[in-house]
Amino acid sequence: MVRQEKRCRQRGCPAPAADEYVRSWRLPVGSLHAGQNTPARRRRAARDRTTLVAQIGGSVVMRVLVTGAGGFVGRALVARLIASGKRVTALSRRPEALRALIPDASAVRAWQPLEGPPPGEAFEGVDAVVHLAGEKVAGVWTSAKRRAIEDSRVVGTRHLVEGIRAAGGTGMLVSASAIGYYGERGETVLGEQDGPSGDFLSRVCQRWEREARGAEAAGWTVTCLRIGIVLE
Repeated sequence: MVRQEKRCRQRGCPAPAADEYVRSWRLPVGSLHAGQNTPARRRRAARDRTTLVAQIGGSVVMRVLVTGAGGFVGRALVARLIASGKRVTALSRRPEALRALIPDASAVRAWQPLEGPPPGEAFEGVDAVVHLAGEKVAGVWTSAKRRAIEDSRVVGTRHLVEGIRAAGGTGMLVSASAIGYYGERGETVLGEQDGPSGDFLSRVCQRWEREARGAEAAGWTVTCLRIGIVLE
């Protein structure tokens, strides 16, 4: 049980302002860690997490900036964010086509990732950025294809972070990466603590994540998601 309000009273903290909130909550993670990781308990934990997110959000409308909003993951994410009451701004190389694809987005703005940072107005009031943009890896890996795979992730992320820094403020950046970070390890069981390999995709992922971490210098919280194969 986390009881921030009680702890605050004990320490003599001032009362929160009208626009602040202090909450208490409990998640059933103890039972999961205690060897009782049953399907029913996992479902309960998922429901409680959903409730907690809703409680924390309260009446505050979260604003999320999404790149790669037209992709497999992006379309599903944007739909879920909008359905939960979030305001979504999407960045796209082809904004008119994306507007037709996600008409309920609050705004769709043009951005060419290889040419420079996104427009400053895209970051106005933004609480979080979800960065999913990148050249598809499917297809024949010619020299040009490899360059497109790498530049779209490394250079594109660098320019996105430049935009974040220029905009000021703080927030959360959730940046895609890939399980290719670990390389081909056969039947070896891998965890987040394991290091990268030296093949092409691993090198791309390492540079990709390094560029994303650059937002930490601006006070942003950065999370890199090492995503596996995505099937539509």
